[in-house]
Amino acid sequence: MIIECSGCSRKFSLNEHLLRSTGSKVRCTKCGNIFVAVPPPVGGSGPESEKSGGILNRAAPTIGDPESLEGKKKPHRITLSVPVSCIAIDGEGHPLNFYIGLITEVGPTDLTIEVFCSTVPACVLVSFINLDNRDVQIKAEVLRYETSPSRKTKLELSLSGTRQEIADYIAQLVKSYHYSN
Repeated sequence: MIIECSGCSRKFSLNEHLLRSTGSKVRCTKCGNIFVAVPPPVGGSGPESEKSGGILNRAAPTIGDPESLEGKKKPHRITLSVPVSCIAIDGEGHPLNFYIGLITEVGPTDLTIEVFCSTVPACVLVSFINLDNRDVQIKAEVLRYETSPSRKTKLELSLSGTRQEIADYIAQLVKSYHYSN
């Protein structure tokens, strides 16, 4: 079947047998847009007002979109152990303090870090070295924190950036952890 990107109108050939009957998210290889493609109806029936050429006429649900959580379990978190540097920044992005820490958990849009810090920052830059020996960095906001008697602070962070930037960061993080262990 032929599908058309809802972002840039590029047309692609796609095997409809790879799609779920309710539709599947696909990514345009030209512009990176994510949209939902549905297979053609069996026997030619189905509401044509809802689909056109295998594309569901609505944007794909985004992370945090209530529609994406309907009828689904809360995403699980992955436990890992990846050393990171954490730079506390002010509202304008200027560095304040530098910490060394350990990422202990990661979710679809957040992560947990353990650091030793005297004051809890509101916003940080979190970076680690990936498998290509490159520094990978992302901005994050502190959602919650907990300080132990030994002064180790657990920071729960919400990652900032585009959906693609967050997904790439998490993918590289998990890949680095699995290949290093």
